[in-house]
Amino acid sequence: MGYRILAAIDQFDTRHAPLMFAAGLADGGDIHVLHVIEHYRSRLGSPATLETYDEAAALVEEAAFDLQMSGLRAEGHTRRAPAEHVAHVIADEADRLGVGVIVVGSRRLRGWQRIYNRGVREQLLRHTDLPVVVAPAPVDTHRDAALHDVVIPGA
Repeated sequence: MGYRILAAIDQFDTRHAPLMFAAGLADGGDIHVLHVIEHYRSRLGSPATLETYDEAAALVEEAAFDLQMSGLRAEGHTRRAPAEHVAHVIADEADRLGVGVIVVGSRRLRGWQRIYNRGVREQLLRHTDLPVVVAPAPVDTHRDAALHDVVIPGA
């Protein structure tokens, strides 16, 4: 039978982790790949995005195609939303599509970045009753190795 899964991806390289997790959970079910284009207000007041609609649609089409080539049933969806409403849009799409689980990614941010970039996951948990699986990005061994090379004066 399998699960109906919503894999919410972003435009960063870490987008592959939620796709891999969704593929592992699918068990013959359907995977809906969703990318929400975030728009912000520029200093001039007009909306600004980090990507065009065509770029976002191509990202989603590629992800769905890769899953299909792996023998899975997948389709892509692209939506737009103000940055502060991304989690709400993901939850609404999950309801509309009738999925049983939402898979999102994590970029493994550290320090202050982690404090200020946790919004979508936490908001999503407040906007849905569905299980939310967080797929961590692969460990960046180069970055982690660089942390060990830090010399502490007087140590």
